[in-house]
Amino acid sequence: MLVLSVLCLAAGGIAAPALLGALLPVLLVVALAAEWMRTRDALRLSEEQYRWLADHSSGLVLRLADNGETRFATGAAHRLLGVDPRLLEGTAVSESIHEEDRARFRTAIDRTLRNGEAVTCVRLRHACGQHRWVEAHVRLANSRDPERDGTTLVATLHDIHQRRTAELLAAESANRLRETNRLLLMAEQLASLGHWVFDSDAGELLLSPEAATMLGLSELTIAPRAALALVEGGDRNDLRRALLLALRRDEPVECIVHCAGEGASGERTLQLRIQRRGSDDRAPALFGVISDITDKLESEHRLVAALAEARSAAEFRKQFLATMSHEIRTPMTGVVGMIELLCDNPAPAERKLYLDTLRQSADLLMKVLNDVLDFSKVDAGQMHFADEPFDLGQTLLATLRLFDRAASARGIDLRIVAPAPGARWLRGDPLRLQQVVSNLLSNAIKFSERSAVVLRCSLSPRAGGRVALRLSVEDKGAGIPADVQEQLFEPFVQGASAAGRGGTGLGLAICRRLVDGMGGTIALRSAIGKGSSFTVALTLPVATPRRAASDMDDAQPNERPLDLLLAEDNPVNQLLVTALLKRMGHRVTCAGDGESAVELAGRRRFDLVLMDMQMPRCDGLTATARIRSGDGPNRATPIIALTADATGDRRSLYAEQGVNLLLTKPVDSGALAAALASLAAPGEPASACVARSDGAPPPLDGTTLDELRALLGPARLDGLLALLSAELEERPRAIRDALADRALDRAGAEAHSLKGAAANLGACVVAAAAEELEEAVRAAEDDRQTDLGPVLRRLMVAVDEAREAIGARAQADRALAVNG
Repeated sequence: MLVLSVLCLAAGGIAAPALLGALLPVLLVVALAAEWMRTRDALRLSEEQYRWLADHSSGLVLRLADNGETRFATGAAHRLLGVDPRLLEGTAVSESIHEEDRARFRTAIDRTLRNGEAVTCVRLRHACGQHRWVEAHVRLANSRDPERDGTTLVATLHDIHQRRTAELLAAESANRLRETNRLLLMAEQLASLGHWVFDSDAGELLLSPEAATMLGLSELTIAPRAALALVEGGDRNDLRRALLLALRRDEPVECIVHCAGEGASGERTLQLRIQRRGSDDRAPALFGVISDITDKLESEHRLVAALAEARSAAEFRKQFLATMSHEIRTPMTGVVGMIELLCDNPAPAERKLYLDTLRQSADLLMKVLNDVLDFSKVDAGQMHFADEPFDLGQTLLATLRLFDRAASARGIDLRIVAPAPGARWLRGDPLRLQQVVSNLLSNAIKFSERSAVVLRCSLSPRAGGRVALRLSVEDKGAGIPADVQEQLFEPFVQGASAAGRGGTGLGLAICRRLVDGMGGTIALRSAIGKGSSFTVALTLPVATPRRAASDMDDAQPNERPLDLLLAEDNPVNQLLVTALLKRMGHRVTCAGDGESAVELAGRRRFDLVLMDMQMPRCDGLTATARIRSGDGPNRATPIIALTADATGDRRSLYAEQGVNLLLTKPVDSGALAAALASLAAPGEPASACVARSDGAPPPLDGTTLDELRALLGPARLDGLLALLSAELEERPRAIRDALADRALDRAGAEAHSLKGAAANLGACVVAAAAEELEEAVRAAEDDRQTDLGPVLRRLMVAVDEAREAIGARAQADRALAVNG
């Protein structure tokens, strides 16, 4: 203003030009100073306002170098970190950052240098020593002097400690919740439990994965009606009542339902526990757990069944011991008593009576043992059933004739209503059929007095070349009470009238199991005072009649005495067998154990060795193996095994060790004589075969059978042929099993045993086929290319022909006996 006033005066001519020239520089300086002062004041005011805003801002502003050094800090450092901002200047900001977050902050600076800005979250140390979460916004700033200041960064830090802490707590809670849910699901799976909730707002059921799996569903939500439809109709009302009851009560309600589900798991049994949830100010809802108890119930049923089975077994054992104690002691009393009477050297007539009683007691004891063994075999599923043609009429007639004497003694008239012999041929197991009919006839005769017992047979045609066979045994005895009839086919159960008549109570149990094994049924019809009728129903194929073998002339036996070695440790058995052998005219050397038998066999040659299988020091099997593997004089001598264990696997084991023949205890004198005659016969038995009219050898050689019949008699020969028939059933099966297992050594041993047994009884075709198979197996063992299939098939054909020939011969003999 002063300058303008002077200029105005000068312009008005008030001042001289010289004065104006002198004052002008001064005036300019004054004007510039005044302008500078105004600018300074404005800048100071601006800085004060900026600092005031920065100090009162929620965030701390830092000016940073590119290395993180603090150049400037606003007053918010007091509030945020509790320190004077001037103390931060010249220090690295990383010194205040938590060591776990420093790398993240350094990364934010680097990203800012590349991209112009970055945001991150770090923890800064407060003056009190704690760390607080801040959110850092870092950006590039324009410097007034880049060369002096370098790259400048501005970081704005906002306090987010409470928010971040809440976020971390929420995340931790969420993690804990997820882990809890995961453990809950695992617990549900381990415990086979699921849970469900009824959402009343949405009107649907919310299921856990395990609950959905139990119901066979793939979705975790389902409408209530659809869920109810999964429950079987009979259980739906029970479930509705349980739901209504749960809504009215504050305690859980249980309900068991059966659910088919939508999967392929089948019907399941589910247990539900239902609980009301919610308070008075909101609509009540339902919550529940569901468990699959199907396996649990099945386990409980199995446990109950096992307990019942154990109790039944205990009762069975008790009955068995009681019955056997009585049934064995009774004949044993007769045996011991008759022996004591015989020791007193009675008169000849009394002696014969005592001996007859002794034999009857022994036969009764043997029948008890046979019943127990038969029942054990059938009950264990070890009874094998033949499939061969047989004459139905002849089989029934022969069975009936076995009871003529017993029926006559009781004044009973035996009658048969059946096809005539030769009129009807069927395929099946005639021996087992005879066993069933024999049991029924024996019972009918035992429980009848001076009446008639009728064996009745009827046949009805069926499709496929089969007939329905009905066999009934009818008596006029006392009858069987109704309460006993239901249990009569169980082991050790006898009718009230059976008291004092003897018997094991196993006969009808064996009959039922034999009939079941043949695919049939057995039924009982009885009335008190009117008698009983047992009916067997079977369906069997029709068979082609077989021509009976022709009669053969008697031949003279080979009576050459044999030098025998007997290995037996039991003195009674040793005495018995020695007496039987000497009565046959043979010489016997005895060994008391297997070790002695091996020593005697190594000194001189014997014609034949009889070897007990159970002996001290060295058992019979080991002794046989040592004799066979040694170089002594009896290496090739026939060996007969004496044993009470004649199961199929034991027979195979004996054959593998070199046993030629097996005789079961108690030793039968006829079977023993036949065995000695067959094994000690001179020459090769198979060479005795006589050719048929077509040039092929017959299944059974007549010459060999004639010799054996003359030596043993027809009954013993029939028994021997029955043994051969059993061998022809078991040995080929054992050979097939061994070949299937690639046990060539076992197959060869079975073939060798079959060859010897067949040849000794004239089954020459079987012997030749078995020898061929033995050679083929030996070739296969030597790694030569040998096809065993055709050889095995030829053996099977030969075995079938031999068994049919044995069956036809037995039928012919029975027919001749009846006609005679």
